[in-house]
Amino acid sequence: MRALLGRAIPLHTAPASATRAFANELGVFLPASFPMYGGVLARQAPLATVRGIEGPPTLAIEIVSPSTARIDRGAKLQLYARHGVPYYWIVDPEARSIEAYVLSEGVLGVAGRLAGADRGSLPPFPGLPIAVATLWA
Repeated sequence: MRALLGRAIPLHTAPASATRAFANELGVFLPASFPMYGGVLARQAPLATVRGIEGPPTLAIEIVSPSTARIDRGAKLQLYARHGVPYYWIVDPEARSIEAYVLSEGVLGVAGRLAGADRGSLPPFPGLPIAVATLWA
């Protein structure tokens, strides 16, 4: 799943964008915070270093498990909002869903959800069709 999302995002944004997607456990280093590790992260290339992502990513995607769901929907969501991460997706393999959050006035709020057999797009990629069922095929 990480690899699929990691390939789809740069294909959708290239060549007009310098956005890179990282589909592994890459560290995110936010000011005055501990390093966080996400499933897929997209960031403008100049802030992607050998160490990890320096500063807030443009898009953070967490692939939750029963043991991490509370943290991903609570503490990480709030931390990403506080540091200005504009887009956050939560991929839930158990629910077979993707929830998209968008930062507005300092709060990451739900902007869309795809589940089951849904096919659609989520911010920040209005033209990227996602067939949710293919993530688990």
